[in-house]
This record gives sequence, structure tokens and C-alpha cells, in this order.
Amino acid sequence: MRESGPDQVRAVPLERCEPLREPHAYNGRPSILTRYWSATTGGMVVCGSERLMHAAMLLDYDAAITCFSAPATEIAWEDGSAHGTVSPAFFARTADGRRLAIVHPGRAEPDGARERQALEMAAQAAGWTLTDLDVPIGVRLAWLKVVANFRFPELFDTATRPALLDTFRQPRPLVRGVAEAGLPDTALAHAWHLLWRGDLLFDQARPLIPVSAAWTADTAHR
Repeated sequence: MRESGPDQVRAVPLERCEPLREPHAYNGRPSILTRYWSATTGGMVVCGSERLMHAAMLLDYDAAITCFSAPATEIAWEDGSAHGTVSPAFFARTADGRRLAIVHPGRAEPDGARERQALEMAAQAAGWTLTDLDVPIGVRLAWLKVVANFRFPELFDTATRPALLDTFRQPRPLVRGVAEAGLPDTALAHAWHLLWRGDLLFDQARPLIPVSAAWTADTAHR
């Protein structure tokens, strides 16, 4: 994106733009570069680290997020003789039309406060809602990884969905519900996809395994 003021990008859908630049690997880099295929957008999201990939996974799972991408812009700041640039971790748009600039947690480096202030000023001028990065950890990350493995649209099966939803109107273990629905073992993958979509719910405070209980939701996840 060419140089311009924050107020001039109010109408630019940054959450749909290609990233300004891709991170590069180098000797001594502590993080792993990766790309994440998003079920929300149907495209790849550039992630500069595994941590960012986990955050992207969470955005992808969130029903309120309709689009997101790696940052397509950066903000330059100056404070006396000090200067630098800063970018959000992601740009996103919500179902109710909010435009989110999702930022890394506050950093311990001296410039961290200046970068945050620069982001806050740019967000106000550009009409973004500044949101801190929510990186899942522990049990939350473990079950998110499990259901994300089944995020792909080809696992949405119209033939098995009615039987699965009917069976799980009462909480029951996943594998037992598939069997009680009269479906083959391969239909378990379709049940996992319904967990990703939010059509089936589960206890998010506990590990998610094939014998975990699941039940139907009142509304679909996406």
C-alpha cells in the first residue's frame, strides 16, 4: 500500500488485502514461519510464527469473524529523535461490520508504549477497533487444534448431518453418537466438522477426545 494517512484508508478493506510483506527466515530466528489455510476466507493467511498461526486458528473458529488477513499496512511513528514502524498482527471484519486491528500484546522493549500509542492514534483516525491478540494456550489450544484439523469444507456432509444432529440432541460421547446414528466409523470426521462449525457443542474446559460428550447447538457456528 502506498504512503498515506490513517484517515485515507477508512474505506480500504485491509482485512481482504495481501500482506504488505511476508516474513523471511534467517539464521537465529526464534519463530517458525508458516501459512494457515482459513475456512473463513478460503485462502492462505501468512503467519510469522507458530503463535500467530494459533491466533489465526482462533479467528478462523470465531463465528463473529467474517474475514481476516495478515497486515497490509504499517504505521510510522516519531517521538523526538526516536522513530520506527509498527503493524497489527491481523486485520479483521466482524459480522456486525466492525473493523478490527488485532495487535500483539504489549512488549517489554522501550518502544512498546510508543508503538501502542501509534496504533491507538491510527485506529481512531482510520475507524478501526483496536483489539489485543488472544493467543490460545493449554487445553483451549489443544481442542482448537483438534477441531481445526476438520475445518475443511469437503467434510460438511449433507447426508449424515441430519442423523448426527438428531442423535446429539442429548449429550453423548462422540463415537457412541456416531454409532447410535447408524453411521459408519468414517462419519466421525463429519461429527468433528460439526464441532468446528459449532453445530455441535462440547465442554471447552476439558480435553477433546473421541469419547468426549457433544450435543447440538441452537444456532450454527457459521
